[in-house]
Amino acid sequence: MEAVFNQILVFGVYLLLGFILKKKRFFSENTDAAFGDLVVFITLPSLIVSAMQFPFSKKLLLDSLLLLVISFSYYFLVTIFAEIVVKFFRLSREIAGVYKFILIFSNVGFMGYPLLHAIYGKIGVFQAALYNIGFQVFNWTVGIALLKGESIKTIFSREEIKKMFINPGIIAVAIGFSFFYFSVKLPLFLGQALKEIGEVTMPLSMILVGSILGELSFKEILTDFKLWILAIIRLLVIPALTFGILFFTGNRGVMLAIPVILAAMPAAANTAIFANKYGGDAVKGAQGVFISTFLSLFTLLGWMYFLSYLKVI
Repeated sequence: MEAVFNQILVFGVYLLLGFILKKKRFFSENTDAAFGDLVVFITLPSLIVSAMQFPFSKKLLLDSLLLLVISFSYYFLVTIFAEIVVKFFRLSREIAGVYKFILIFSNVGFMGYPLLHAIYGKIGVFQAALYNIGFQVFNWTVGIALLKGESIKTIFSREEIKKMFINPGIIAVAIGFSFFYFSVKLPLFLGQALKEIGEVTMPLSMILVGSILGELSFKEILTDFKLWILAIIRLLVIPALTFGILFFTGNRGVMLAIPVILAAMPAAANTAIFANKYGGDAVKGAQGVFISTFLSLFTLLGWMYFLSYLKVI
């Protein structure tokens, strides 16, 4: 358990480093873009494929499929929850869409994978990668529709459906799962290369998030009380509801821990990027990511203590 708490503190160090590098102008928007592409297209897919290098196991297969069912159920229910909650804030369409996006989508890739790797090792990333399929599908459908203020049906274009299933994360899961299902073992040199490339995902991604946050105005962030309330709902209420539903429906172990831990992550790092592209308020998106990421360094410690006390992890 000490290793997990240490990992969260390491998150904070990397975030601070990225933040300082941006404030001191060592990093620019071009640097952020390059780091983002490196993580999304190279290091994170390498981590996923490397982590799924397991011989076929029927139990692991069934557990993973159950997690996939839980994932789609979670995103369906949290979407309804977000629609209800955000109505009480009385916001414009552009801001309301961003608020809903923040509540629905957490930072699975940049923070969730590294933390689960610290807790469970490779198997944690394996199962989180399959769980993340639900994120990808809802992100490219519901997420875009909310930001555009449109019906979900309107964004089921050929281009968006293609993005939903043909992106680095899904392709890496498909490759890794195929290797698992057919018990394909990579050559030692290739497996080692993927492992070492994948291991830089956590420091690179957290430095990147810190750098992105370094562009924001503290004055605006500190005075936006609605966003602070939203962050508390994102970090405490949603994972608490997730825990309650799963616990009282008989789920234990990883079936309980992985969904709760991923639900307790801060707002997804792509919130501002998607908001900017699809007509939402990108500034509010970036501020929401900042506030929720900062608070998560404390709330995640609380969740780890709680889950450890119940012997879930």
